[in-house]
Amino acid sequence: MPLCRITLPVGEISSNTTILYDSETRDSVIFDAGGDIPKIAHEIQKEHLNVKHIYYTHGHYDHVDLSGQLQEVCGCEVSIHEADMFLYELSPKMKKSRGFSIPSCPLPKISTHKEGEKVIVGEYEGKIILTPGHSPGSCCFSFDHLLIAGDTLFKNGFGRTDLPGGSMEQIFASLRKLCTILPESTVVVTGHGEETTIGAEKKTLGIF
Repeated sequence: MPLCRITLPVGEISSNTTILYDSETRDSVIFDAGGDIPKIAHEIQKEHLNVKHIYYTHGHYDHVDLSGQLQEVCGCEVSIHEADMFLYELSPKMKKSRGFSIPSCPLPKISTHKEGEKVIVGEYEGKIILTPGHSPGSCCFSFDHLLIAGDTLFKNGFGRTDLPGGSMEQIFASLRKLCTILPESTVVVTGHGEETTIGAEKKTLGIF
């Protein structure tokens, strides 16, 4: 059986939360639990999943919001790249500055992950790819013909670079990196909106 995937739009600006799981062992990992925790918890319970880890693709509030609630439910480790820890810690202030209420649940204490580390989902294995540009510590998570891209790459576009720590030069380098090392058939689960493929974005963006 292939690695199973559930992608849910959550929160005030519809960030994508993705659950990957092994259909045999029911072990799972979650990427960007950014809101609507009951909605995510429902999927976990419905599929009888054992959540091993919550990974953040980056530290912006719409991708990390309320994950403390989910950590309490799952009792699992939560991590982010070290370079985005400052954004993670600032995320409540960033959310408030955009007119949204701050959650009463505090941010969970988290660990850090780094490029090249393995991501284990039952009998399946992926790896972490550092892709700075949208933020200094933005990461993508690569599995067999599947990429969890966060806000690095979208359908017909890429993440903004005008927020703290953003860099147009770095995001172009990160996009070139992804398009060099990944097959064109790789399905890209974006941080917002529809999925795409590496091949489609190479043609659309025209910067490779």
